[in-house]
Amino acid sequence: PTAVAGTAVQVLGSGFQPGAALMIDGVSVPVVRVSATELAFVVPANVACDAALTVSNLDLQAANAVFNPSPTLTSIVTPNGTSAAGGSFLLLLGSGFVAGTTVTVGGNPATITSTSAGGLVGTLPAGNVGPAAVVITTPTGCSVSGSLTYTP
Repeated sequence: PTAVAGTAVQVLGSGFQPGAALMIDGVSVPVVRVSATELAFVVPANVACDAALTVSNLDLQAANAVFNPSPTLTSIVTPNGTSAAGGSFLLLLGSGFVAGTTVTVGGNPATITSTSAGGLVGTLPAGNVGPAAVVITTPTGCSVSGSLTYTP
């Protein structure tokens, strides 16, 4: 799950007990609702990327997960080349992409036309011949980078 401050989040599972506690990166977060299969809370401000989320019952049973994960980038696909003039098809494969994820190439914004959890489709912006950083940033500020080389 991503961490937009003020958003209600449900943690689904089993074995949650009344009095269960939730912590994000070691900081206690108030639990809004708890049942045997659900625990709900409101995301606090300034949650770091890849934060540790821990749910603990009063009997000390606990579970951990990553909260506000950074995206990953496994492949940059440009089947029509990487002309510095821009305009080429751009496919970025990885994970953790959500609506509102942005991409810059060499500091210039790419136009993203489609977003799924595992891929971003768009158009390569114009840039300078040579290596260029590709930076993918989620709406919560978590990012990953790679590179490509613009050609004349």
